[in-house]
Amino acid sequence: MPCRRHRRKVPADVRGFGKGGLDLAVLKIHTQGKLRTLPLATAGSAKVGDRVFALGTPIDANFKDTFTQGHITRIDKANGEIQHDAVIMGGNSGGPLLNVQGQVIGVNTSGIGQLNTGMNFA
Repeated sequence: MPCRRHRRKVPADVRGFGKGGLDLAVLKIHTQGKLRTLPLATAGSAKVGDRVFALGTPIDANFKDTFTQGHITRIDKANGEIQHDAVIMGGNSGGPLLNVQGQVIGVNTSGIGQLNTGMNFA
């Protein structure tokens, strides 16, 4: 598994992965050093109107580490889905959706339409 910051590989085991097409995996990383992590927000802390940031790498590697901003436009409490208008494109799925404190509030999964319509989901 390549470490982007230091451009080195570290061994890891896949402990689990998303079901139903969810682009997410849980890894156990085997390394002696500490790795930087993103903190998780408290469940239910995200609200409609909150400013959010999407981090990811669209399919084209020339656009790696893309960082966009937007707002939460809807929250479906029945399934925990967050609708937002931060631009995400194909390949961004699996990347975090962050609040203004830099905490993970969701994992980007999809958007509607061929072009970004502002209806994206985490």
